[in-house]
Amino acid sequence: MHVLGRTCPIAMKRILIYTLLLLSLHLYSHAMEGEGSQENPFLIDSLDDFLQFRDTVNNGFQNACALLRTDIDLSSVCYGDEEKEEYQHWLPIGEGNSGQTYEGCFDGQGHIIRNPYVHSSTENFRGLFGSTHKATIRNVGVENAHIHGGYYIGGLIGKGDSTLIENCYTRGDIYGYFVSGIIGNASNCTLRNCYSLCSTKGNYHSALIGYATQTTAENCLFDSQIVNNGVGFGEVTTLAMKREQFRNGTVCQKLNDFLTSQGNDALIHWEQDADSLPSFSKNANGLKQIHKEGGLPIYVQGHHIFLQTNQEIPLTIYNSRGAIVRRGIGDQNRDLGYFPTGIYIINGKKIIVTE
Repeated sequence: MHVLGRTCPIAMKRILIYTLLLLSLHLYSHAMEGEGSQENPFLIDSLDDFLQFRDTVNNGFQNACALLRTDIDLSSVCYGDEEKEEYQHWLPIGEGNSGQTYEGCFDGQGHIIRNPYVHSSTENFRGLFGSTHKATIRNVGVENAHIHGGYYIGGLIGKGDSTLIENCYTRGDIYGYFVSGIIGNASNCTLRNCYSLCSTKGNYHSALIGYATQTTAENCLFDSQIVNNGVGFGEVTTLAMKREQFRNGTVCQKLNDFLTSQGNDALIHWEQDADSLPSFSKNANGLKQIHKEGGLPIYVQGHHIFLQTNQEIPLTIYNSRGAIVRRGIGDQNRDLGYFPTGIYIINGKKIIVTE
């Protein structure tokens, strides 16, 4: 589109963003699967994919959506030697300093991102995500985070506006101004079913939210023996727990109970990991959606079949020989029970249970 012989500024901006995206893709061995939309999100299967996603967002595709399908270790791209004063800092998704914000939806699907590293008092908007706006971040753990920065520093997000954070956790050490284990500065944000075991230091530092305005938290927990406050500034309700409660299963149970009360539409469960701390269930990665049609989504986890629906639905389950093995009402987040290996028919739909 031209006006008086000049290219329209909006068209020029679109051309520039598209050109930057194309240039960024050439830096990687292959392009990510997906389109970055909610219906067809980017699929992240490697560190290369994760870095490509970060750079795609920071080059202009701010509302890109993504599904994480593997654990990510960032130690090869960000690290530091404090004795030699040699550092390679993590550049966050939604870098923040130049106005970039992340505005998409990121689903970690129960995976863990390890070793994000920043060590600079002049780096602002630092976390795994730097700055977010109207974003959704869920089902991801951040472990061994070392993020020492300037203003707005968090284990997950540096500064967030109108952002939903749910079913996430962080562990590590976070220092700066307006600093916290989950989010450094939160405005109009919602946190649900999260915990932090990060140690924090600085101005307005806390376990979960550094500086909060018009922000709410539901079932968000922290170890009060590591950091004695959940929020640095602002009136937000958080849950102080003892270290033993993190290790004896009490916190894990509270996290799972909250999921059950909310319907747990993602079916991402919690369990105690090898360090005897809450983490995402290893079985979560094995969940398979078998069918989703006519309001009847059915999932298999091991030898259990789950039905996810907001309605009460009469169910009749047959085995491969045509015999009725179960009959009843399926409702929200219903575990239909244990089923031996075999083929089953549920309301006319074929379901296969394997080892």
